[in-house]
Amino acid sequence: DSTTGFAFNLFVGMILHAWLSDVLSRAPTLVVQAAPILKRLTFPVPVLTYGLVLSTALQAAISFLVLTVMLLLAGITPAVTTVLVPIFVLPFVVLLVGLGLLVSALGVYFRDLTVLTGFISTALLFLSPVFYPLERAPDFLHGWLYLNPLTLPIETIRGLVFEGVLPGLWPWLVYCITSCAVTGCAWPLFNKLRNGFADVL
Repeated sequence: DSTTGFAFNLFVGMILHAWLSDVLSRAPTLVVQAAPILKRLTFPVPVLTYGLVLSTALQAAISFLVLTVMLLLAGITPAVTTVLVPIFVLPFVVLLVGLGLLVSALGVYFRDLTVLTGFISTALLFLSPVFYPLERAPDFLHGWLYLNPLTLPIETIRGLVFEGVLPGLWPWLVYCITSCAVTGCAWPLFNKLRNGFADVL
């Protein structure tokens, strides 16, 4: 309810949104920019997506470290459950890999895809509890907000860091299954689209 508390909660939401936004904005041109390498060498194309997710994960980790330092300077001790953040963020990472694979493959055929992913990223920002806690949203919107891939990770990390609360088992399991399903579907689609990369590039 305080200005400081709002700022820290906002920072958590912005870290996760920036992570997702970076992947969505850079993935469409990932394969196209690597075309000179792909034409000359036998290169495992999915490694490009892994590298993208890893580099954005490093940026998110640095931002989270900054958040921790700011909390300590403000006289706020993060909850003990903060150490569990890397575990509970893993499904989000899996989802980012799947989205990265799919968007990078589509970006080879649709060169203006960056415009669409930018719009989607902005929409996800305002359709997730980045600027507000989920409980402040009307009850009838809660189910719809949970369809946003950012909602559960944001609420989970806020609970771990600020309240020392673990997420509900079933919502977290559903998110894990959904993330694995998205990535599992992205793999065959990526491999199918990859067959035409040489002709388009």
